[in-house]
Amino acid sequence: MPSPIRLACALIGVLLIAWGVLDDGVLSAGEEFGWTEGAVVALGVLNLVVACLSAELIGGWLAVQISVMLALVGAEFALRGLLSERYYSPFQYDARYHYALTPGARREYRHMPENGGGTLVYSVNSRGYRGAEFEVPKQNQYRTAVYGDSFIQAEYSPEEATLPARLEQALAAGSEMPIEVINAGVAGYGPDQVLLRLEDELPWLELDHLVVGIFAGNDFGDLVRNKLYRLDENGALVRNEPSVSPDVIRAMRVDKTELMLKKIAKDAATRIRARWAPATSVSDAAYARAEAALAQHIAEYREYVLDGDNEVRELRSDPYSADISLFPESDSAVYKVELMRAVLGRMAEVAAVHAVPLTLLLIPHPTDLLDGGHESVIIDRTRHPGYRPRQLTDSLRSIVVSHGIDYLDLYDLFAAADPASLYLKGGDDHWNGQGQELAANVLAERLQLELSR
Repeated sequence: MPSPIRLACALIGVLLIAWGVLDDGVLSAGEEFGWTEGAVVALGVLNLVVACLSAELIGGWLAVQISVMLALVGAEFALRGLLSERYYSPFQYDARYHYALTPGARREYRHMPENGGGTLVYSVNSRGYRGAEFEVPKQNQYRTAVYGDSFIQAEYSPEEATLPARLEQALAAGSEMPIEVINAGVAGYGPDQVLLRLEDELPWLELDHLVVGIFAGNDFGDLVRNKLYRLDENGALVRNEPSVSPDVIRAMRVDKTELMLKKIAKDAATRIRARWAPATSVSDAAYARAEAALAQHIAEYREYVLDGDNEVRELRSDPYSADISLFPESDSAVYKVELMRAVLGRMAEVAAVHAVPLTLLLIPHPTDLLDGGHESVIIDRTRHPGYRPRQLTDSLRSIVVSHGIDYLDLYDLFAAADPASLYLKGGDDHWNGQGQELAANVLAERLQLELSR
């Protein structure tokens, strides 16, 4: 009969092999069977081999192995407590919206050196909104919510510097009534996801006014990429029922469960590779991103509209809407503009049903404001002589005007206010604190007219 020590070594080997083969979220970063799982399986096999050796060798091996394992487990739990805000995603899968902010989450954001470096931590309340808790039913206050994407959630800004917070400050300064502005932004969201949330949330939010930010730079593409709506043969808006790829769902789950030690190792490896990578011209990379965005948009249109593919395979990639900006008469651009028209029209209908005044905030992309383009995207004007910097925001404005929706177009305001000073640098196309403050002040002037009635 095998000795207990030999059985223990063999049992550890079997358990390690089983963990490596069956793991689905702790070892893996999304791949079916990666190097981490392979290393665990190899360690398990090594234990089975050692179990066949002398008892003295087995004893020494187990002592070392158990000591190392206990040290790693202790380090893992300690690091999870210390660094979870930095490495674990604040997002979770959602069957209706594809994904959403996780209630109660906290997240650390690290700025690039070009934007001053430094870190900040933001929180998500128990209802899944960025910022402080709010009461339902509301108390005696004027309540506004601002919906939109990363420009509204603004995870790169301290809470007090976000557009919703600055709007609240500006409105409160000119009113004797208590003011509350809810940050309902979710990074990466398109107007289609916002529409679904409005259908669900307007019945209980008790809003006095609704603001929806529309980013001209990439919100058109979200409508096709998310596959939540389509146009029927008569051009009417139809709710689609897409399926999110199992790989995408798994990746979101793994992003919350993967070993912290592995995340730290990957982060370090990425930084080392970046340091030793061949230098690339900033402008060359920005030109390449413009062409890559154009190719991606055309491929997504073909996949969804022409081929009828209903599987969602990408949720966080938001490239510049190059097809509309460069080729507004193309099939892809025309379809997206009409789909946006239908989505925003439905949005206005939902707001009207709940008797909530709606204002759309049209946010321009920095490359369309700057003569030389922005580090995120630069248009090659010799290759694309038909490019019009105002094409994206003009397309949005024509849509909202056709529906009679109240709107605030920031293009001219930003163009006249040194636009380079309003956006982040280093390839990040989001607005900075100065841009958010300018937009909030102008938006407050619009809403104060309503408050004064």
